Amino acid sequence: MITLPDDVSASLNTGMQVGSAIELPFFTPTFWFLNGDARLLQVGGASYFGGWAVSKEHWDRATKEEWFTDPSENAGLVETNLVTSDNKPLETCTSRSLIVAPMCSRLTWTTQDGGRYIEYVPGGRQHLQVIALLASRHEDGSFNALGPVMLTAKGFQAKNLQDSFAAWDRATKSIRQKVAPNVPAWCFYAAVGTFGTERKQVMVGKTSQKAITPVSCYIPKQITEDTITKLFVGQDNAASMAVYIEAAQEWLHAYDARKAQPQPSQTQAVPQPPTYDELPPFDDHEPLPY
Repeated sequence: MITLPDDVSASLNTGMQVGSAIELPFFTPTFWFLNGDARLLQVGGASYFGGWAVSKEHWDRATKEEWFTDPSENAGLVETNLVTSDNKPLETCTSRSLIVAPMCSRLTWTTQDGGRYIEYVPGGRQHLQVIALLASRHEDGSFNALGPVMLTAKGFQAKNLQDSFAAWDRATKSIRQKVAPNVPAWCFYAAVGTFGTERKQVMVGKTSQKAITPVSCYIPKQITEDTITKLFVGQDNAASMAVYIEAAQEWLHAYDARKAQPQPSQTQAVPQPPTYDELPPFDDHEPLPY
């Protein structure tokens, strides 16, 4: 048997990268945000209002091979047949909203030629990826952690998703300082997606406009001590989240060295990221039974 000291083996394992992309060392089914289509009123759900979608292949692998969850723990997902932009059928599972505890995120700018950069590039599109702990909610109001997932949003929705988590941080700050000092907002489950009985739509883009159904975070009208206590992920899950974050460090910083912009000179203007129009506040959400 051939063996190496642990520290030597660890160093060698991190030295060579034989693939073109750095992958996470744990499986995360990828949920992308789906803009609702105003023509699909009769279909309803995420297809009409907007919401999250995951390929059925990814979801089956997560629940049957990785997490080994009870079939009833489906996080409110509904099997939905979608059609891709190139008219290919795709079996997915969708939900208007997900209950998650975000762990860490990676923000990059992508270009049409497939490039990905850590800084803004002219013509680039913002791409946000969030590793989060997905949970399902039981009838008694308790939550059950299912496993790590990847939330992904692009363009204006990337900014909306960032704003959603920032809103959750602000909304829970005062009660957390009282009930859970030094515990970050990310240790408390949040609902992100679309809410309410009316479809919310805004037009985005300057040269060519398109309609999107903005992702947002559900903020209860009152967040009491009892509310925040129920939303706490628990000590064991918090410890697991810390382990996931540590394991994801290489993936998180995979593009840190990619600097797409040349050094500015006296005759060269520094490109600036595009500004985002402020979205109207949506405060008519149907209350969730937290």
